[in-house]
Amino acid sequence: MPCDAVLGGVRMVRCHEMIDSGHLPCNRLRHRLFRDGYVKIAGAIPPQDVMLARRALVELLVSEGAACPHSLENLTMGIELDDLCKPVSLLGRAQVAEIPAVRAVLEHPALYALIAGLFGTDAVTMRHKWLRAVPQGQYTGVHSDSVYFPPLPCEPAGHQEIELFPGGVCTIWIPLGHVPVSQGALMVCRGSHKHLARDSGLLPDYGYAGSALTKQSNGTSTGWLTRDAGMVAGGHQPGVLSSDSHCRWDTCDFQPGDVVVLRMDTIHMTACNVDQTLRLSCDTRWMSQSPEQQGWLSVATGLRTISCAESQHELHASTTGAPDPLSDFG
Repeated sequence: MPCDAVLGGVRMVRCHEMIDSGHLPCNRLRHRLFRDGYVKIAGAIPPQDVMLARRALVELLVSEGAACPHSLENLTMGIELDDLCKPVSLLGRAQVAEIPAVRAVLEHPALYALIAGLFGTDAVTMRHKWLRAVPQGQYTGVHSDSVYFPPLPCEPAGHQEIELFPGGVCTIWIPLGHVPVSQGALMVCRGSHKHLARDSGLLPDYGYAGSALTKQSNGTSTGWLTRDAGMVAGGHQPGVLSSDSHCRWDTCDFQPGDVVVLRMDTIHMTACNVDQTLRLSCDTRWMSQSPEQQGWLSVATGLRTISCAESQHELHASTTGAPDPLSDFG
């Protein structure tokens, strides 16, 4: 069923309601992920844990003058701003993601279990997290996450899930609290990994953005394909970047604990935040616990990974002050 029109960057587009896939067994979850390019899992993380993380972030924002103090009075409401609030960015602030209550959500054992079930093998997550505090009028443009990671030099032996997870990596988008569409919720172009015509010449230059040599203006230096969601799907005219009518935008109002798993080649964005409140969310990257893949990741991007056991040991040490027996692990 179509949602109300949503401001997708610079244009209003038609969107459909995301459906919850959390009740599906792993084999059907994999099928839906391959079919649609994403799956939404409602209540994947205990909501109370998410709200503890949200409180920690709001306390930080208030202490820095980036949010109104009364935002702490009702955490289920939006994080309000006024003319005295300072602009803030959480991207690149690794220490914020290390706050124990925040890290406990971003590296929750339930997420490790979810990805392990999809991969069919133990999972690891990248230590770097992409935290966002997005104010009114801002959004993330149309892109796929594959542009931020170089392709694997070869497919790891024995990993048949490579077709399900191109490059052996996937994203989990985590709303940190209630995130309605009006606050800039995630929008996913369903089916874009199959039907967006990269090989037809419509997207000739859209590729890996990490190289200093890629400076094309269509998104390979910023990672954004376009600011206009209607160029892909859902506009008054057929999406000019879409090879057929199978692509459509899906979104919904997210609740604490909900997550979305995305293929790296699925086109997505966030709706423009039209509320007078901050949207808190985080992008996290996951991959199978394969020495070949982790070695490739470290060499190609400089990013490091962490297993569930290592994460839980480090969290325990940070909250109890006890020495971490796994402190030497990479």
